[in-house]
Amino acid sequence: PAPNQVIVGKHTFSVRPGDVLMLVRSSSIDILGEATVAAVEDQGARWRITFEQDLPKLAAGKGFSSSDNLYNLSEAANPFVIRHCRFRNHRVRGIVVTAHGGLIENNVFDLPEGWGVVAEYESARWGTGPMAYDLVIRNNEFRARSTPHNPAIITHLTSRAGVTVESHPIHDIRIEGNRFYGYQTPVIKLNHAKDIEILNNQVFRSTDAPDYAPVVQQHCENIRIDRMEVLGHSGK
Repeated sequence: PAPNQVIVGKHTFSVRPGDVLMLVRSSSIDILGEATVAAVEDQGARWRITFEQDLPKLAAGKGFSSSDNLYNLSEAANPFVIRHCRFRNHRVRGIVVTAHGGLIENNVFDLPEGWGVVAEYESARWGTGPMAYDLVIRNNEFRARSTPHNPAIITHLTSRAGVTVESHPIHDIRIEGNRFYGYQTPVIKLNHAKDIEILNNQVFRSTDAPDYAPVVQQHCENIRIDRMEVLGHSGK
């Protein structure tokens, strides 16, 4: 409607004056910037949002999977702390992170499918939230209960069909002092991430585990790994 206005369909967050929204080119998963809300007009199934500044050119569409998307950083639980928790028997993932400024420490992940901490973004199906960054994952215990299973810690982007993603929107994560038990596939899998530190972690392999790399990275930048110790089940 105007250079500083958009009309958006309502999804999983509310919007108020003063909130900061992230603008995402969802087809290519590029972050276009942030904008501060000046006013909101409720139009039933939609909001007309007026910002304090003009916006970059945005792609419109009929819904989440065909348009650029906006995420309310003011409702993304920043910062957050998850400490001294036990995650068990949930069907899929322990923690899905779509926030920043987080600390995940001294927890136990004992999940049927192996997912422990997942930082992901999908531009085709689910509007879970913005990209994760500025995280510390330390002194946690991850246990693989069954095989085949998934990585304990993963960063992942799912783009629309046929789109190549060049960006690294998930960044500045420190994975430190964690212990991984019984995995038969990589315990950490990084995809389209940058500025990641993996420090002083221990992997306890089961006796029948095949050879595998404990860390796998794809389309990543500036990954530092120091003192990743791979041990037998007995600790030797």
